[in-house]
Amino acid sequence: MDFYEGATVGILKDAYDDIPAGTLVILGTYRGDPVYNYVEIEARYSTTPEAGEVTTIERAMNGEFYLLAEIPADGAVSDTSDGFFLFVPDLEAEAALNAQSGVTDPYPLEIRANFYRTDEPNSADKKRLTSQTLWLSFPEGGDEEDQVALPVIELKSDLSQTKG
Repeated sequence: MDFYEGATVGILKDAYDDIPAGTLVILGTYRGDPVYNYVEIEARYSTTPEAGEVTTIERAMNGEFYLLAEIPADGAVSDTSDGFFLFVPDLEAEAALNAQSGVTDPYPLEIRANFYRTDEPNSADKKRLTSQTLWLSFPEGGDEEDQVALPVIELKSDLSQTKG
């Protein structure tokens, strides 16, 4: 698994399935069976400085992920070698958690993706970490009112999805 090179974080240009245009999204690639895999975006946030000391917290971001894969002629997607993931952060839930924990900015300093394998389809109860990206700086300049600085993401494809 890896983040999508060139446009890891951006704003969705057009609606995609049930995701409205203008939504913040995080993009990446994966290999494996989309039915038994789970993606988690971990974020590192800056907290309110106390006595001049800036601290950070790390936690999983709230949101929905979509594992997209091209369906081969035989219909078996169990061996996806070039899959694509789309993570849609729940910005309202993030804002509430950030307020409770003293986080000062609406977006994290850095993010990384964790990729898990599960024992049961559509359940992350029994998950095992199989892959993890390096920490990546979150793009500068985007905030909830001014998302102009973030790249515009345009999704064009006939990919099917497994929603988690």
